[in-house]
Amino acid sequence: MKMLVITTVLILLYETAFGSLVLHSMPLSHDAAQASCEANGMSLVVDSSLDVHGAILSLLNSNGLLYNTDIWINGEQDSSGTWIDNNGNALGPFQPWQQGQPSGSGACLQLWADEEHEWDDTPCSVTKPYVCGYVSPFGFQLFHDSKSQRDAQATCEANGMTLAIDTSRHTHAAILSLLDYNGYGSTDVWINSNQDGGK
Repeated sequence: MKMLVITTVLILLYETAFGSLVLHSMPLSHDAAQASCEANGMSLVVDSSLDVHGAILSLLNSNGLLYNTDIWINGEQDSSGTWIDNNGNALGPFQPWQQGQPSGSGACLQLWADEEHEWDDTPCSVTKPYVCGYVSPFGFQLFHDSKSQRDAQATCEANGMTLAIDTSRHTHAAILSLLDYNGYGSTDVWINSNQDGGK
């Protein structure tokens, strides 16, 4: 006799001022969680500001996971000991590590339920629910490493994008908001334009 087993996977969408967050309740390893996010055109959420952190916690709270579930987010430790996102960029200035963390217990980043969902390092092979996101106004993504404009454009293209085209007052405001949220409000950044002859 054959038995059919049906597994229900909870996938919850949460709209924020920054974009969409998606909670996946089926536990996966950190690498598998990132692959799952990418398969849906997203990435493990980058916990890049107090506002984004609050949005993630609101999503967990509204689904009963705030006090009892560790959650994978975007971040891992490279061979030099630097904490980076999945694009290889060093994590930004917002880093709400739990006191005494990172402790060296693992190389992947989680929100630690026992410690009010502050950051904690843990082994990447452990399976956990995870949050995907594309957390930036108007779908922009900020890359933190400094490059020439040509190399910056190549990085964007390697990630299926292009340097942002600043086409309107609203677009300009969204770019400035993204920079402010990530602590880059006073930093020069590349956007999409260069001179061709007199144009």
